[in-house]
Amino acid sequence: MTDFPRTTVGGVSLSRMIIGTNWFLGYSHTSVAKDRFLASYQDRRNIADTLEVFFKHGVDTVMGPPSAIIYDAVRDAEDRTGRRGILVITPSFNILPGGPENEEPQRVLDDCQAHGATFCMPHQC
Repeated sequence: MTDFPRTTVGGVSLSRMIIGTNWFLGYSHTSVAKDRFLASYQDRRNIADTLEVFFKHGVDTVMGPPSAIIYDAVRDAEDRTGRRGILVITPSFNILPGGPENEEPQRVLDDCQAHGATFCMPHQC
């Protein structure tokens, strides 16, 4: 089987299908019960198992908010497949002065970079 089709964004080749992380992180956008089920079911191993299948077929672009479990599962899938994951991290941060110090933009953006973000696309709620 050939790899999944790719495109180039900002000089970076990424899969034309992007792996979203909502269901990995317990966001079903359906019901509280489904959110709770997803959050209780998904662990690092389950997420890495799913990512491994995608990575093996050339879908290696993962998009979601900063998350230790996602970072760890991506690293596991990379180790299993020998394919580098492309992280598109969608953090939120203070948009006005005086917010929580750990949500200051520079700190959040530095953290995304430290975790290997290829792209950082701020997501404001």
